[in-house]
This record gives sequence, structure tokens and C-alpha cells, in this order.
Amino acid sequence: MTSGPAWWRKYLNTIRQSLWLRSVVIALGLSNIATYWMTGALISSHHLMVYHWSGSVFALFAPVWLNLIAIWIAVAVLLHSTLLSRIWRRVVWVGILVALPALAVISFKLGSGNSDIVLGPGIQSHIHFLYLWLYGISPLLWIGLLICWRPQLDQYFERAVRFVEVVLMFSGVAGAALLAQLAWCNWMAIGLNNQPALHVQSTAQAAKPRILWLVMDELSYQQVYEQRFPGLALPKFDRLAKESAVFTQVIPAGQNTDRIIPALISGRPIADIRSSAAGELWAREQGSNEWRAYDQHDTVFQDALKEGYSTGLVGWWNPYCRTLPAVLDHCYWTAWFMEHKGFAENATLGMKLKATVLRAIYELAKMLPNRANDWIDTIGTDDKLHVAQTYLDLSGQADKLLSDSSANFVMVHIPIPHPMGIYNRVTGQFSAESTSYIDNLALSDLYLAHLRSELEARGEWDSTTLVLMGDHGWRTHIWKDQSWDETDEAASHGGKFDSRPGYIVKLPNQKTGMRINEPFHALETRALLDALMNGQIKTETDLEAWVKSRQ
Repeated sequence: MTSGPAWWRKYLNTIRQSLWLRSVVIALGLSNIATYWMTGALISSHHLMVYHWSGSVFALFAPVWLNLIAIWIAVAVLLHSTLLSRIWRRVVWVGILVALPALAVISFKLGSGNSDIVLGPGIQSHIHFLYLWLYGISPLLWIGLLICWRPQLDQYFERAVRFVEVVLMFSGVAGAALLAQLAWCNWMAIGLNNQPALHVQSTAQAAKPRILWLVMDELSYQQVYEQRFPGLALPKFDRLAKESAVFTQVIPAGQNTDRIIPALISGRPIADIRSSAAGELWAREQGSNEWRAYDQHDTVFQDALKEGYSTGLVGWWNPYCRTLPAVLDHCYWTAWFMEHKGFAENATLGMKLKATVLRAIYELAKMLPNRANDWIDTIGTDDKLHVAQTYLDLSGQADKLLSDSSANFVMVHIPIPHPMGIYNRVTGQFSAESTSYIDNLALSDLYLAHLRSELEARGEWDSTTLVLMGDHGWRTHIWKDQSWDETDEAASHGGKFDSRPGYIVKLPNQKTGMRINEPFHALETRALLDALMNGQIKTETDLEAWVKSRQ
């Protein structure tokens, strides 16, 4: 039996025999590389982009499909046009040869980055040289080579083109597999944010005083109570400290909200999380290599149901309603992604098409240098006040939940004082331009004032048990490269990181403030809430003794 040519030679020969097929396959390979920074987050094995998406699946996937297909067609037409002229072939391929290395490294670095969500300045700051090469050196080198071209360069040029064509042909096969994987992920996520079937109390329960668990994201103990920025007034935090227990040495459960909150709810130390393509949470505990589906029945909300409480949750960033439906009687959540009105369910087809194109442009712009990105952002789908709108949306939903007196074990996770700053403490207005962490602290005090006034108006403040905490401290080492001004620099003493989150417990009818100075692991929050629910902790003395017993 005689052996024929290798399979890959047959594959290449088939493609080469059809000029259009060759252009289409090479174009798919090139567009696969050029858009991986966008598709990588959606097909990632962790699926965190899908996990954190609170809008419609169409709004998430359609702009990516539009970019990918549009770039593929445009590149295919461009490559096929190089057959018309030798000079034009040189112009196109010299540009591809000089730009492709930097384009590939940037695209794969972003698409395979540590974060499936943040593809902005924090990651880009580490690849400035590649951006300089792609947008600065490559155009100059391209023009210089074309101007200084000599006939003796033709043979080297053709060898380089043939080699890159082969590489891109194989990339085209990978691109076909990527398209299939993207389509599968799209299909699996179809029901991502459908209305979940929540828990419903089977029998009427006796009324219980409310327990309110309030998480203010990134609330720093140091910045609120220990080394407050000069001139920053936080009257409601000061008032609360005079009638509550303030914990001074809290050890956070981590530094990432999407790991910390599931850990606090379950009381288990979570090292990492991932999601299925359908947005279901899986977790890996510290000291273990085993991934397990997150068990909503092994949580503080299940504990609350057993104690006869009705549970409610309004939260940010984590998909609570998808993760905890069987143990929640009321639920609402959203992420940063306040969807453009064009994606609303009652939007016309034209509105959806316009919104898809605008979001596609916005997503594509993330590959551009920061200044160009900022300019494109002004015509994108998200208004510059969308972060403030997210906060207002959650605040309104929390008011609605708290107005229901039957919801007596409630968690509210609000996205302040987490940067970017959305409030200007000088003008007393929300800001379209990013402000400081200190400004957001002032907004946090206003929210605390609002929450207290709402409960006082219903005669529920004194009887309510309040556990107010930050999930982690102010992560100066992260925000120094992304959202920072002179106020942040001064308040953090040059960017020094203090990991202690704020942690305050107000017991029913408590009127005397106290400090708890023993080290306290935030991971004990589930146990603390259980002790509050079952009556183990009723007084300040009980609380202090309980904390000491956990040492």
C-alpha cells in the first residue's frame, strides 16, 4: 500500500485550488486571531462573562457575532482583492506581516486574561509596548517598507507570505471550531436570566423582628473610623457607631466579590469560582482541588428558612437569583450592565438592530488605545451615568423589598463605595466623570441615612438587627492603576492597602456603642447571623462573649 501525501497537504492543496476558498479560510484565521480578545471571555472554561451578565443573552452575544462576521467578510474581500494587482498585494500583506505579531499577542492576552470581565486599563497597562508596536511602530514600518521597497526583497516577501498563509489556514480550522464553541455557549445561555422559581413559604409564619444584612461593597474600616480623610463628614456612620458594636480587626474572606459573597453566605472558604455555560455557579474551596456545584441549601438563607424567617435579597454583581432561588422568597439583582433601551423586551426590531451595532462598536473599541476608546465610549450603548443608574436601581429595589414587612431576613448588597466614583461630595450630585473613593464614602453615608429614615418612618429601626459590612477593604493596589486622583492618593497615604473591611452590628434597641478589638474572621458571618436568628445573641454582652468564643 502506497502512502499518499499527508492529510494537511491535501487540505492545503484543496484550499489553494480555489482562490475564493483560500481567501475565506485565511480570513477566518485572521479574524479568529483579531477578535479572540472578545470571544475568549465568552468561551472561557470559567464562563465568568456569562455568569455575571444580568441583561439579555441577545445583548451579550449578538454584538460579538456581528463583529466576528463583519471582520471575517471584510478581510476575505480584502485578501481576494490582492489577486488583482501585485502592488496592492504587497501593500496589504506587508501591513499584515508587520502588525500580526503584536495583534496576536494583545488579542490572546486580553482574551485569556485573569478577568473575564475587565478588559480595560488594568490589563492594558501591562502591554503598553505591544500597543505602541501595533498603533505606532507598525504603521511607520509599513509605510517605510513600501517606500524603500527593492526588487530583491520580493523573494523574501513571498516566502513570508506563504508561511503566514499556512499558519492562518490552520488558524482558520481553529476558527471554525471556535465558531462552533461560541454557538454552543450561546445556545446554553439562552435561558440565562429567565425569571427563576423562587421559594414560597408553605405555611404562615409568626412575625419576627427583621434582620438586615447590608453589604456596602469595598467599605474600609480604616477610611470610615480610623484615619478619615480631613474634611470628610460621615454623620450617619458616626451616629451608628454610638449605638452599635464596631469591629476593628476584621479579617476579610478574600479580595474578589464574586468569591467572597458566596463564601460569606455558605460560611465556607472559597478559593475560586467558575460557571457553567448556562451560568450555574461552581466553587473550589481553599486547600482543595475539587470543584463542586454551589449548594444553595448549605447557606445562611436555608438556615433562616428553618428558623421561620421569610428571606429576601437585593444585590449587585453576583447572580443571586440564579444561584439561590430555592432559598429566597424575594430576589432582585443586577450588575454594572444597565442595558440600553434598545434591548428592552418591547423594543422594535429596528431599535434592537441599532443597539446591537452601537454595542458592537463599543466592544470593538476596547482593542483601541485608551484615548480612542474613550471617544468611542461616548457613542456606545452605556450612558456615562450607567454606574449611578445601577446604584439607584438597586437602592429603589431595596426600598421596595424593605417596605414588605413579611421579608424579615433581608440581604442588601449595594455597589458603593466601590470605585469608580459616581458622586461629587462638593456639588452633592451624581457625576458623569469618575470621582474619588472618598466621594463614594460620602454617598455611602447618605445611603445609610436614607435606609435609616425609611425604617424609622415605618417604626422598624429600633427593632431591626443590622449587620453592616464591607466585603473587603479599599483595594488601593488595584485601583491605583485604574481609578485614582489626588484625593485617593492623599487618603490612602500614597496607595497603602489596609485589608480590614468595615463591620458593624446593631442589636435591637441598642443605644450604647462599643468596640470589639479581637480579630474576627468575616467568614464567621453565617455563624453570627445564625446566632442572631436563634436567640443566642440578644445583648452587647452576648455579642462580645460570642466573638471571644470564636477565637
